Amino acid sequence: MVKDTIYIIEVKAGELNKKHRRGAIKGLKDRLKDTVNEGSYQCYRAEKFIEDNESPAFRYIANSKLNTLIIDKSHKYKIIKISVMYEHLSTVSVNLKYLIESGVLSSVYKWTWIVSLYDLMIFSDLIENENDFKDYIENRFGLYERNDVEFQDEIDILGFFFENKFPLSIEKENEKIHIHSYRDDIENYYTKKDVGMSGITKPIKRR
Repeated sequence: MVKDTIYIIEVKAGELNKKHRRGAIKGLKDRLKDTVNEGSYQCYRAEKFIEDNESPAFRYIANSKLNTLIIDKSHKYKIIKISVMYEHLSTVSVNLKYLIESGVLSSVYKWTWIVSLYDLMIFSDLIENENDFKDYIENRFGLYERNDVEFQDEIDILGFFFENKFPLSIEKENEKIHIHSYRDDIENYYTKKDVGMSGITKPIKRR
């Protein structure tokens, strides 16, 4: 919980096995339900708990001590739900409409940012402040309602955001917006960083 925002984060550790990777559709669908749908459901359940109780409280352990976080509902909070997956399912997880239409994800739970742990690490490294992160999330959720946007990778959307391409224009029939190859600068940065090159510039949002 930060200032005016409550972050509900659920982490699912399920991985795809070799059979799923080879294209076993039923097994893949079941595994996605176990990770994507279950993580989104847990976020939804926590949000409902906050909404339905006058003084919602969450217990957690920190430094081997049991603590209680009480939500003061006299304040107006924005709730951001994040479902983090260990497996990198970029093409599947970013296309929410596909997940709902295929029965993997319930439409009730859809207002959750579904992201892999590896992509989240990139966001943590490159997003400069909380306001930028919330701005990204707001625009990211906006893609859930559109039929004219095509993309395959979460980092492409991040690169699109860094290029100041949001907000999008009003959706028009028979027109497509392609969010592809916007991750190139980000991938090049990490490639150079991983081999120890000096003097490289970290990608940031254009101002």
